[in-house]
Amino acid sequence: MKLAKDMEYSMLLGSYTAESSSATNTTMRGIKNAISTNTVAAGGKQLEKTMLEELVREMVASGAPFMDPVVVCGSYQLQRLSDIYGYAPPDRGMGGVYIKDFMVPGAGGSGILTALFSPQMDQQPDQVYVVERSVCSPVFCPVPPAIAGITLGQKMVSNSMSGLDVAYVEKPQSGAVFGGFLYMQPSFDYGPEMYHGSITGLAYTA
Repeated sequence: MKLAKDMEYSMLLGSYTAESSSATNTTMRGIKNAISTNTVAAGGKQLEKTMLEELVREMVASGAPFMDPVVVCGSYQLQRLSDIYGYAPPDRGMGGVYIKDFMVPGAGGSGILTALFSPQMDQQPDQVYVVERSVCSPVFCPVPPAIAGITLGQKMVSNSMSGLDVAYVEKPQSGAVFGGFLYMQPSFDYGPEMYHGSITGLAYTA
């Protein structure tokens, strides 16, 4: 679970560091630092419907396909989206709304955007990203298969070099303890950056 959270954080908010030597800790670039073409500055205001509509227009002008668009945000902005697009019919036992899908004209044929909550975005609460999920995928540099024969992840062949996306490496036995660790070299392929967009500088307190 910790590994999954760390990867999600890096894919959303990570900063790129290239390998300059064997001592360099390389890091992946996330959506936050990838987006440069389509962005709307909120100027400290609360998230508004007009901001999303402006961003969609910018993305359309940049050629975004809107095949599988999602709005990635933290808890506060998710609550704002529900306030903006929600309508709660009268009910004796249930109150409030939780909007998962909403319509913005121009966002593809259906105009439907899906709100995608990520706890990692609470570390960047003033931003919202519209991500074209159809072009996004994790990528891995193949690593040697497990020493102990334990196979994890997907077998890969890249540039005539076979391996696994994630390998389990066994450590020497210490007393009655058998141990090991997971090893991988992952990154994030977000496709053309102009297929995505961001709203920045949002208020994140009521």
